[in-house]
Amino acid sequence: MALHILTVVLLAVPTTLLANRLLGLRRGWLTLAIAGAFGWLFGTIFAGSLGGWEEGSSEVLLSTILLSLILTMVFIVGLDLLAPRGSLARDEEAGLFVIPHPARDIKNSVSFLPRYWQLVTLARKNGVRRGGVRASPGKSIVDDASMAVALRKTVEQAGGMLIKLGQVASTRDDLLPPEVCEEFAKLQSGVPPAPREQMQHVLEMHLAGPINQTFAEFDWEPLAAGSIAHAYRASLMDGERVIVKIQRPGLDDMFDRDRRALLAAAKLLERRTPIGLSLSPVAMANEFSKGLAEELDFTIEATNAVSLRKATPEDSPVVIPRVHRELSGRLVLVQEELDGVSIQNHSALDAARVDRPELARVFMRVYFNHVFEAGVYHADPHPGNILALSDGHLGLIDLGAVGRLSPTQRNAMLAMLIGLATNDVERIRHAVEEVGDFHGDVSALELDRAIAGILSRHMAPGMRAGVATISELVGVLGEFRITLQPDLTLLIRALLSFEGSLRVIDPQFDIFSEARRAATDYLSPTMSSEGLKAAIAREAMTQFPRLRRLPGRIDAALDQLTTGRLEARVSFLRSEQDVRIVKSLVNRVVLGLLAAMLGVGSVLLLGVEAGPVFGNSVPLNEVLGYLGLISSGVLTLRVVGEIVREGLN
Repeated sequence: MALHILTVVLLAVPTTLLANRLLGLRRGWLTLAIAGAFGWLFGTIFAGSLGGWEEGSSEVLLSTILLSLILTMVFIVGLDLLAPRGSLARDEEAGLFVIPHPARDIKNSVSFLPRYWQLVTLARKNGVRRGGVRASPGKSIVDDASMAVALRKTVEQAGGMLIKLGQVASTRDDLLPPEVCEEFAKLQSGVPPAPREQMQHVLEMHLAGPINQTFAEFDWEPLAAGSIAHAYRASLMDGERVIVKIQRPGLDDMFDRDRRALLAAAKLLERRTPIGLSLSPVAMANEFSKGLAEELDFTIEATNAVSLRKATPEDSPVVIPRVHRELSGRLVLVQEELDGVSIQNHSALDAARVDRPELARVFMRVYFNHVFEAGVYHADPHPGNILALSDGHLGLIDLGAVGRLSPTQRNAMLAMLIGLATNDVERIRHAVEEVGDFHGDVSALELDRAIAGILSRHMAPGMRAGVATISELVGVLGEFRITLQPDLTLLIRALLSFEGSLRVIDPQFDIFSEARRAATDYLSPTMSSEGLKAAIAREAMTQFPRLRRLPGRIDAALDQLTTGRLEARVSFLRSEQDVRIVKSLVNRVVLGLLAAMLGVGSVLLLGVEAGPVFGNSVPLNEVLGYLGLISSGVLTLRVVGEIVREGLN
């Protein structure tokens, strides 16, 4: 008996792996362990009962292996039936079993629990109610403004990475309701400054030596203390005044913990909630984590500053601080200090005797040049990041958040602005089709009507339109399940902040009228006679090879038509939605047929009186027959349950 048990234990692992391989699907180590244990347990019991527990019998051992293999496959599929709907889609691919790391997997799976419990506690304390949230993409998900405030307080008190999450979420008004975006936009990352000793250690490790070898003076009183870095005033050996940004120590571990908690919560949301299936929170969490990783690397901010300086004319009244790249790195950034104060200090502008309307107009032209010409722009141009310099110029600081646009995105956004300025509904729709992600069938007529409604409300004569018109357009697109690319939603949020800054400089500034003239200037080269000739020449060169082949193809088509040989081919299943529908239909038909065949076979098996006996009293045919009926019922209920969940019957 001992030898039989030892043999069974040695064969259990490879047989379990073989069962998983025969199914052609990946499974986690925990799923395989459970299925293999139960499969071999019941397989051993059945084989021993049928063989009379004869020790050393090769027939019993062979029966044990075969029954355990089959039962293990049954238990693997049975565990799939217990999984939440849609949670196994990412595992539907063939592959070999991956070597498990139980200790690491368990550690990763529970590391976020303290952070998760803290969030739950704060949410309850601030009055976040489960009933106050509705899953309605494109529409408000909160019952009242107090819920948005409660969400903002929860994120603010949690701190850490979640502050940055809220700030990024405030830019996604294509996915979140306006009241939530407005509240999240109020999040401030200001925290108590870290001890000087810790920050000095980071700087000295970066410089690989004492500070006085690089800086003639260093003021350790923080100019600004944020959740990611502190900013200090200093001067180089040649007397140049600079700003030194030093990253807080220990950020990597803290943000890695919050990233894991965020990703785990996103996976839970995507698997268990309807709104998770529609918003893909896992993809959003990964996108956010990638953006945050870039923000933690100051070399990227240094590159952003260099790109913006190159995109800004030397005689421009807008100044981008020069970065000392030889002194900067991933944790430290050294850049030129701009002598100025925030544009919110109106007395500074008045003292410089600047022409406010003209300064705002020039500032807008420079910013539009960054967006539509260079494709790189300051993504957070709020008044705190814009300085009024002593010479009357403006300075842009804090270049960690910089947006980048492809030529296609720039052209589409420009076309959208011109369409709004000229009440051209068709131009706006074409721009949306160029850069929008459509998550369902959209009627062009209904979309045109919705866009026309926005134009009639905001672009009527005598009305003062603004960037909020574009923001409302994004909300309407959400109702049609159309989302703009993240780069464009970031630009829209930046333009809203930029508009506010322009009106701080000049309260009477009309950004839309100025933007209309600026957009026309960008199109003027292509609208001139020379530009039109060049465009026609380029298009003719592109289409000429096709035009040469056109007569021959027309002649061939007419010849086939007259001889009755003309055929029409339709490409089937080109879209992902068509493939998904057919897959769902085929899967349900197969499950239904299997359930019916299994049920009929089980009933027939119960009617057979002859056969082996299980446990010296119960016929094996009855055991297998009842198991088959139970399995048939489970499969039938599975199909019916999926149909009922769709709500179409």
